[in-house]
Amino acid sequence: MEKPDESGFNQLKGSFTREETRRSFSHSQKESNKDVSPVEDDESATAEDVDAQETRQKRFTSSLQGNRFEELRRLRDKEREDAIQKGLIDDPSKPRQLDEAVTFIGTCQDMCPEYEREQREYQNNLERWEINPETGRVDKNLAVKAFHRPAAGNEQALPSDVRPPPVLKKSLDYLIDKIVCGLYPLDSTHFFVRDRTRSIRQDFTLQNNRGLEAVACHERIARYHILCLHQLCEKKNFSSQQEVEQLRKVLQSLCEFYDDLRKEGKSSPNEAEFRSYSIITHLRDQDVVRQSQNLPIDIFNDPRVQLSLRLSALAQKNNERVGHLLPLNTEATPNLYTRFFKLVKSPSVTYLMACLLESHFTSIRKGAIKAMRKAYMSVHAKFPCVDLQRILRFDTIGNVFDFCEYYALEVFEENGEPVVNLNKVGYFDDSKPDSMQRFSHALVESKLNNRSFAAIINGDTAPIGETKSPVSKEIRPKFPVSKPTFNVENPSVAGEKGSNSVLSRGKLNIHAPTFTPSFSFSVPKTPLNAELFRSSDESLPSGAEKALKPLPPPSIKKPTPLERKPVFSSNDVNLIFRSIVERTLTPLCGRICKEVYDEFISETSQTIYMSMVKDLIRLSSLEALTVETHNSTIKARAFSRIKLKAQHCWLEKRKREIQRLKEQQQQEHYKAVLGTLLGSSCLNSRSAHGTRVFSGDYNIKNELASEQIRQEHDRIQKFWKEEDIDSFFNLLSKHDLSSPWHLLIFSASNKPSIYRWFRSKLGLKCSSNPSVWSLTRRILNREYTLLMPDTILDLTTQRMCYGACVYDMGLVEDSVCNSSLICSGNGRNPEKYKLTDPLRDNLFSFLRVVSDRTTTKFPLLLVMWTKSNYTLKDYVERLRFMDIITSSWSAVSSIHVLTIRAVEDATLGESLKLLSSNVTSEHSPSFQVEQVSQNNRKREAEIRVNSMRKKRPLRRTIPSFEEEITGNHDDMSYVLSNAKDETDELTLLREKIKKAQEVLNKVQTTK
Repeated sequence: MEKPDESGFNQLKGSFTREETRRSFSHSQKESNKDVSPVEDDESATAEDVDAQETRQKRFTSSLQGNRFEELRRLRDKEREDAIQKGLIDDPSKPRQLDEAVTFIGTCQDMCPEYEREQREYQNNLERWEINPETGRVDKNLAVKAFHRPAAGNEQALPSDVRPPPVLKKSLDYLIDKIVCGLYPLDSTHFFVRDRTRSIRQDFTLQNNRGLEAVACHERIARYHILCLHQLCEKKNFSSQQEVEQLRKVLQSLCEFYDDLRKEGKSSPNEAEFRSYSIITHLRDQDVVRQSQNLPIDIFNDPRVQLSLRLSALAQKNNERVGHLLPLNTEATPNLYTRFFKLVKSPSVTYLMACLLESHFTSIRKGAIKAMRKAYMSVHAKFPCVDLQRILRFDTIGNVFDFCEYYALEVFEENGEPVVNLNKVGYFDDSKPDSMQRFSHALVESKLNNRSFAAIINGDTAPIGETKSPVSKEIRPKFPVSKPTFNVENPSVAGEKGSNSVLSRGKLNIHAPTFTPSFSFSVPKTPLNAELFRSSDESLPSGAEKALKPLPPPSIKKPTPLERKPVFSSNDVNLIFRSIVERTLTPLCGRICKEVYDEFISETSQTIYMSMVKDLIRLSSLEALTVETHNSTIKARAFSRIKLKAQHCWLEKRKREIQRLKEQQQQEHYKAVLGTLLGSSCLNSRSAHGTRVFSGDYNIKNELASEQIRQEHDRIQKFWKEEDIDSFFNLLSKHDLSSPWHLLIFSASNKPSIYRWFRSKLGLKCSSNPSVWSLTRRILNREYTLLMPDTILDLTTQRMCYGACVYDMGLVEDSVCNSSLICSGNGRNPEKYKLTDPLRDNLFSFLRVVSDRTTTKFPLLLVMWTKSNYTLKDYVERLRFMDIITSSWSAVSSIHVLTIRAVEDATLGESLKLLSSNVTSEHSPSFQVEQVSQNNRKREAEIRVNSMRKKRPLRRTIPSFEEEITGNHDDMSYVLSNAKDETDELTLLREKIKKAQEVLNKVQTTK
């Protein structure tokens, strides 16, 4: 592989560019301007300022010597025409199909095209790594093509501007070997390398190259982005969001390349590695996990892909805040954060995988804290910070303090040890976003294993062994409290074998509520497995040492009368007895208690385990039965819906055929009417021998036909013309009506033309509810509304003031009317009279619903469309006006009929004026009943409260008849008042029946 010339790069050690010269000059100019007062004369300007102005003028007015940008720009158009003639690029003036497009092939053999080098030098847009330090000019062996964002107005790229795949590979080798792994730190070269790698990807895209060379280059670029996510996470000007965005684009291109190569029968050895990176970049996205199941079986079963899927499963959470641009929660997630960090620490996770996972550490730690706050009771709320560091894998204890301080967790010191309050009652600022990513030595950097960046980028991602963290345990930051410092690395607290921490072992710790660190002071304790008899003089009292000390065998000599026996006081005996009890019975009791406790725990755990197994078996069987029942139900519903859909389709088809026949008949009738109006003599005719014959009365007949058509048009326009609704509202404003007042219009017909006629005549508009048309006017602080629902179900269930009602009965056929008239004759029998009438039943159902929901009585206008001559008696007998008026549930105050037989009969405005003169503010029967029931409930509540206020007598006696009458005087008056109310209601009902008979005698029928 050809490498670029290293002569220019090796000279960069002591480079001094024109950009640095310009910066130093501008800095000196600013410093000099600080000392000059703005009010001084021009004569105070120094010679250096004059030279600086001349230099600046030359830099913006003249070009560099030897720069060929102007020359190459003039030759640019000629080069483009030659490329179009040779068929190397498409002619923009001649559009082509996609399959006829020219395959673009780059011809540039340098890392940066000559035209771009001269242009960027001319525009002073060079980086310091692209300038030869000896000449101060651009060097072809150091310059790399920059990324150009595609935008409207930019000229089309030429073949000399695009590098072929071998040159692209050489450019990437130069960037990695000389720039990334060169003398400069990674953060200083990051912007330059990221821009140049985007340019390399852009050249591959322009040439539509998806071969193995493109795959290899994109893989190395992806590894570079992953490396920067870890190494530069704490740098000031580094944006992890932009880096992840570029990484996802590279991984998306690689996944497409792998799919295309597989279609061609080729395979890539690193596909499983980058598929795993793609899963980790979308760690909490369940859709990516679902897409991974469509991978080939050898890729899906690869250990790296399986490991990434395992990490994704462990990283799921169900306690995250829900909001915009936040990952969704996963149901039934156990929040296995300890397993997640243990798996990251394991050798199976490579260095680059750990670099990707590092950006998710803060989110997982936040979810872990939230889970621990919900799980721990108040007794275990004081959690040691050292254990939190070990569980959540923080590098230092200072990182734990910073994390707790960021989320406003309470940290304090207890018994010389730092603890954090993890109780759910304590404050925890969950509204804050995830804290800043921290550079992890223990989990990530320890996996580098002294490898270079070039080895990592070029594909050395083999698993490494467990290495120790480079962070020294002895170096600990100060705990941020006012108490003295302490040693937090005690083995008994840090989680070793002898730890007393709540989370140091998997078993229950009975000493957790009274946690006492062993480094504070030393207290001699007797272990549970101590012997029953143990001679130790260190823990006995001083008075008992001599008593328990073994004596030598006594010498045999005769007692003398002067010797005395030893005398022991009662205090000595009690002291010896107490010491023996403490040394023997205390360990024995402790061991017995421990055995009993262990036996109880084992029995309880066995019982809980068996109950859990039984519950799992029962739940599994219930789930299987539920799934089977659900599937059968879904099948039955599907078959029923298919059957209903087929019937509906057949009915729709039948309706369309009937509609088509009706339209055809209407067209034939229209042609016949038009022919009758115009007449056959209006048409010019020719004689048999071909001569034209002119009729003298042609103009007269044509004028008559035009006049008839104009009159017909005026009649139709008048039929659809909007009525004067404002005059109707003005008539209503003269009455004392409640506000808001509603006029209800309902059409029982299924003809769309009738719906449109009512909306056109009344000027109704669509409201917030699409099924209700309305019109609202406000006059004298009163609101009047016209409502027209599509169905009766669209009416609101709340009680409203329906002051008037217009009911459209639709088209009344002759056969139906005749049959009803026959049934309602003078000689009708009761059985025929009970026959149902759809028009009457629909009307009664509508009036029942409206009467239950209105607060006042209302006049009713019935609109009928018919071609027969009906009398008022026919309407009264068929629709049972008497039953409507006299029914106890009815709120109808009067009935009016509008019969429309022709266009001239559609006088809706006059009928509305008649309605306005019959409006009333009298309450409806249902509303009166509701008020009476409310009053009764209030009275009962008042009686109940009064009875509770009365003091109970000390002795319960049977009251006499007089006392009962006197004590329940209020109740008797209430009963009498109820009887009086019932008598009044009967009187009102009789008056109502009389009024209804009078109204029936005066029913007005309008045409």
